[in-house]
Amino acid sequence: MARQTGLNTVTARLYSIYGPYEDPSRLLPMLLILGFRGALPPLVSPTTARDFVYVDDAVDALLALARRSSRPGAVYNLCTGAQTTLASVVETARRLLGVAVEPVWSGMERRSWDTDIWVGSPEAMEKEIGWRSKIDFATGLQRMIDWFQGHPKVLEYYTSRVQSLVR
Repeated sequence: MARQTGLNTVTARLYSIYGPYEDPSRLLPMLLILGFRGALPPLVSPTTARDFVYVDDAVDALLALARRSSRPGAVYNLCTGAQTTLASVVETARRLLGVAVEPVWSGMERRSWDTDIWVGSPEAMEKEIGWRSKIDFATGLQRMIDWFQGHPKVLEYYTSRVQSLVR
């Protein structure tokens, strides 16, 4: 429709956005909340992969699209172009939080969207919009840790929610 009417509308395909205020039932908040206590959540396969984009990068990308997009009907991948496996996610969290316990894989059933390949191409965002993600996964995860630690009431809420989910 955008192409037919000339309306400057674009589609942003958001990959795995993470950061503060992410729903407590999702992997990264649950991993961190349990990690603060030296535990890990139920996990699927270590080869399950995602293309994680920190929320600050996602906001910057959407603002860049709003300012610079000139191709009506264009579709852009809002991604990093870097695939991160669940094994790497868990290892990074364990290292940042000092979690000694080893992960137990396949403690959670694989879901239909769990895949070993999940990575986007940021090429159009880079070439046409001039945007590229700046925050790597480990830095973003550390920012989440710092955010939780700086917001004790939020941490308390997340902790109670996560406890009710893993029982």
